[in-house]
Amino acid sequence: MLTHGTDDPYKYELSYSFDRSKAVRAPCGYVGLRNLSNTCYLNSLFTQLFMNTQFRSFILSIEVEDQEDSQQLLFRTQKLFGYMQESYQRYVDPYAVISSIRTYDDTPIDIHSQMDVDEFYNLLFDRWEGQLLGDDEKKKLRSFFGGQLVQQVKSKECEHISERLEPFSAIQCDIKGKSTLQESLQAYVDGEIMEGGTYFSNLGLCVEGRFSLTNEETTENKYKCSTCDRHVDAVKRYVFFFIFIFFIIIFFFFSFSFLFFEKRRSNALK
Repeated sequence: MLTHGTDDPYKYELSYSFDRSKAVRAPCGYVGLRNLSNTCYLNSLFTQLFMNTQFRSFILSIEVEDQEDSQQLLFRTQKLFGYMQESYQRYVDPYAVISSIRTYDDTPIDIHSQMDVDEFYNLLFDRWEGQLLGDDEKKKLRSFFGGQLVQQVKSKECEHISERLEPFSAIQCDIKGKSTLQESLQAYVDGEIMEGGTYFSNLGLCVEGRFSLTNEETTENKYKCSTCDRHVDAVKRYVFFFIFIFFIIIFFFFSFSFLFFEKRRSNALK
């Protein structure tokens, strides 16, 4: 059983009048994570990773040599998982772990700003991998989740198909207009149509005092078939080629707004 130190950030005191039955582990048997502000995405991911017993055992088994510096995040993650596993408290505070994560801009995580969970997932695994000492441990870390996809571009005008293998760690599913996970996954593998179109050129002609726009064909979004040496309409999609033991599905809530030039959360669930 893990114990608390006097300066331990996971320790908290309750007032005398507080109902102590509300401070103990929930009847379901699991310990929660405290929401520090806008950290629900972070707590959700850590909880999902913790509930994967094979991954949890791997994290807890890592030999940490430098707890305070080069492997601080690993050590604090082990401590967090240990408390989530053994504590009788109702929840633990993840602040120590969050404060040891640096973004790609080398800044701390802003707990008051909600982050794209897919972006945080990749950041977290990159930081964990950077603190592992052995190549075997790094390889094993990446072997739990993900797999390989085939990016497939199939021409609609000829028989040619272009295929390329790509590794993936998580699947990002669009939620807009979707009511079930199956619909989101179906849309993911259905892909998108790559075809040209007609647009109005602003280089029109002025005839008898009236301005007339001209129609022009564009091949901007068409696929260039290297075998036929021409642009063709095509379908671009992803096909699952190989999946590791587990893979993570992330709902795509954020999209880039060209109006505000920032990522904005979408609430377009049916």
